[in-house]
Amino acid sequence: MTVRQIQEAIRVDTVENDHGVMFPRLIPASVLVVFLAGLLQWMLPLPRSLFTDSASADGVGVVCLFSLGALLAAAGIAISFAGYRALRRHRAEVEPRQPVTVLVTDGIFAWTRNPCYLGWLVALFGLALMLMLDWLLILLVPTLILLNVAVVRSEERHLLKRFGESYEVYLRRVPRYWFIH
Repeated sequence: MTVRQIQEAIRVDTVENDHGVMFPRLIPASVLVVFLAGLLQWMLPLPRSLFTDSASADGVGVVCLFSLGALLAAAGIAISFAGYRALRRHRAEVEPRQPVTVLVTDGIFAWTRNPCYLGWLVALFGLALMLMLDWLLILLVPTLILLNVAVVRSEERHLLKRFGESYEVYLRRVPRYWFIH
């Protein structure tokens, strides 16, 4: 399956700008992934839950998982919001359908090239812990792969064409998802 075929397959949850770059609509995509995970959890529960040992009889494990999940979900939302604010601060277009006019490399963008996507994934991971959804943890892996192949790579190609050498320097300096280049 080619990248373009993958992009076409997920077109329901994406928007495309004039340059053919696909962007997922993060809120509907999140709802879809969480709904699918909940449906799978209900219809096809795993024989051995990843959370069985954590959910002890006294409830301490459940409270700890919920608290850790809430902390991670809040951190993910904060990361995404920091990306949004950095874009707005530079008067960069936040709406994916609009052309890219400025390369933002400071703020949260000095740490990760994709803070909105990274924050979204961290928030979903936190939600999986909060709700003890085994299937959401499992679905995060193909979600990350699909996001990376169908969206991030095409964004990077477009930005490389648009900003040239300055974007190449940025690519070498800043990892895609914090510690992952």
